Amino acid sequence: MVCSRYRVYGLILESELVCPGFATVSEAKPDVFVKMGDVPDELENVKASGFKFQANPDHVLTKGRRARMLVSKGSQITIQPSEGTHEDVIRSLFMAWGLGALLHQRNIFPLHGSVISLGNECVAFCAPSGTGKSSLSALFVKRGYTLLDDNIAAIRFIDGVYKVYPGAPVIKFPHDVLKKSGDFFSSLGTFQPFLDKYVVVVSQNCPESPLPLKKIYVLTRSGQPGSALSPLSGASRFESLMKNTFCPQFLRGMNKLSQHFRTVRSLANQLPMVGVQLPDWPTSYTEVADVLERDFVA
Repeated sequence: MVCSRYRVYGLILESELVCPGFATVSEAKPDVFVKMGDVPDELENVKASGFKFQANPDHVLTKGRRARMLVSKGSQITIQPSEGTHEDVIRSLFMAWGLGALLHQRNIFPLHGSVISLGNECVAFCAPSGTGKSSLSALFVKRGYTLLDDNIAAIRFIDGVYKVYPGAPVIKFPHDVLKKSGDFFSSLGTFQPFLDKYVVVVSQNCPESPLPLKKIYVLTRSGQPGSALSPLSGASRFESLMKNTFCPQFLRGMNKLSQHFRTVRSLANQLPMVGVQLPDWPTSYTEVADVLERDFVA
């Protein structure tokens, strides 16, 4: 099977799975191998298990109806699709549970959020699915900002600073986004019926190196007519980061809970964090983006 090499989250992947939106490379030495092959039904030495997964210190096994996936020692992901599974579904599982488990294994903190570049720095927006961070990302892209990733902020402490690795500039919109979000989404990408979403690969010049993380914004719905910002402090920072950690269910089986707590505590102590109250639908993302842009330069 033909392999391609990609750069994502500071890693070079040699992959049998085609990944639109990932930066392609040619001669770089692979850090991770992604292949299609046989995956066991069960792990040995299971330390934790839950909804459709098992984990031990070296492996994470996910067991979905559409595919099984084994993430091993931060260096290999093996995928065994069920018969007839569409590649869009395989890719979606890989970019979620597969890469989430891989980042935890490699001690890169995955925050569930989108990231945009402000030039030499970046900011992250974290929120539960459905809150509107993809809609906000799309508007910032339209305003000329560079999207580093719309799903995972891959954070690591480098040279005394927390930095975010560029990921995949891919935005996924729910099928009814046009009804909710206004005409600035009028040019959508391919509709993937298996995911019930539109998928847009953003064409842009993405940086190769990680960028210092300036600030984290935590999006919540307020039920109020307007948007507002409020600095987070103390326990609210720690709780927000814990709540928005990507794939936290794997940590116990990996024996990484204590390490994760230390990372979250350090992030909460060192990085400014701001709560962003979003008005309910119909949300004026133009208004929200205006408020945020003023805060970027504050």
